[in-house]
Amino acid sequence: MNRLHFTGLLVVAVGLGLVSGMGQCVRAGQHAITRLSRAYRLLEEQNPTLKQARARLEESEAFLLEQKTQRLPVLQLTARYSHVSEIARFELPFQIPGVGQPPIEAGVHDQYDLALEVQQPLFTGFRIRHAIEAARFLHQARQWDQLQVLARLKRQVGRLFYQIQENYWQQAVLEKAMTRTRIRFEMTRNLFRAQQATDFDTLEAFNQILRLETTQAALRNQARVLLAGFRRLLADSSITVAVDTTGILELPGLLPLERYLDQARRRRPELAALQATDRAARARIGIAQAGLYPQIAAQVAYHYARPGVNFFQNQWMDYYTVALQMSLPLWDWNRRKHQVKQARLRQQAVEWQLQEVEQAVQQEVQQAYWQARSALEQVQLQQRLVAQERERYRQMKSRFQTGQVSLLDFRTAEATLTQAELDLKRLQSQFARALLELDYATGELIQNPAKRGEP
Repeated sequence: MNRLHFTGLLVVAVGLGLVSGMGQCVRAGQHAITRLSRAYRLLEEQNPTLKQARARLEESEAFLLEQKTQRLPVLQLTARYSHVSEIARFELPFQIPGVGQPPIEAGVHDQYDLALEVQQPLFTGFRIRHAIEAARFLHQARQWDQLQVLARLKRQVGRLFYQIQENYWQQAVLEKAMTRTRIRFEMTRNLFRAQQATDFDTLEAFNQILRLETTQAALRNQARVLLAGFRRLLADSSITVAVDTTGILELPGLLPLERYLDQARRRRPELAALQATDRAARARIGIAQAGLYPQIAAQVAYHYARPGVNFFQNQWMDYYTVALQMSLPLWDWNRRKHQVKQARLRQQAVEWQLQEVEQAVQQEVQQAYWQARSALEQVQLQQRLVAQERERYRQMKSRFQTGQVSLLDFRTAEATLTQAELDLKRLQSQFARALLELDYATGELIQNPAKRGEP
């Protein structure tokens, strides 16, 4: 018999027990995932990595709101107390007859000042406008970054789901193979009793059943590993996976390659994030250039102080001040010019990174497309082969019962059918995963969650 070849990762049954149909009974406190779309919803609700991405997005939104407030006047209340150990004294240059001449003091030792101030920038060299633009584009980049994190996690969840699905399909195939082998075992034992077969023939059939049971046991052990990873991504230790082994997998067609390349250019979150980052870097150039212009600001303040403007009277007094301030560094050893140069170089680096990522995305789309197309063609051919092998097995079984073929021919037909069915399930899973990779490469995964492999 040919060696059973399968690429397999086990499906998860609740309690990891294999049953027919949907294949699983659910223990108390557990719930089963039957569709990938359901897993995606749980992922978005519970995954801690996504929660971190949302926190970073909210942080960038708060930063944007902070930058917008720079345009608005600032109202602040200040209070000041100071003690002066020495105050100004002066004497009159002449004497008044009959009057002593004590020195005249200007000011008091203890000074109090309560002020309500309004500050408003008038001209900042367009720094505020560029700062708001940079913050807005940074917020957009964080939005796309969050979608990219979501897409990567969905791809991981999808891979595990399809691996689980593939292996459960394979377990179902092995279950059918054991049923066929048991039938052959009974037929061979009847022939042995009629002295038309040897004890070696019955032993071989029994050993084949043991080999199939051993393979199934290995698959169930591998299922525990897959389930652990699946649960970790969904942040739920009670998750199980239920797969319908009786359904027929749909084989959707593929669009022309250029359509997928165009979708990737428009939808890939990495490209959108880098484009937003590039625009933010351009805005930062404007922020650096603002330092080359004069900075003008206005200030209005209402004071309630003791002493007030009259230093000779130690009394509370209210008054207001209006100020207009302009500053322009005349020489700073080209510090501002170097800052502008740094901002330009950072923006150029982002441009080069964007070009590199665009090329990588195109290559990724092409690779995913041809892999999906190859897998689709193999599935279509394998389906025809399985149909033919099933007919061959049926004929061999009928002829063996009438003594027209040998036990070796019957056993070979049975083994070939099992291998063909296992290969079909493997190829179907490969096609579903290839479509998942194509959805990821084109950005479709964040637009319309894939439902590949769901009968």
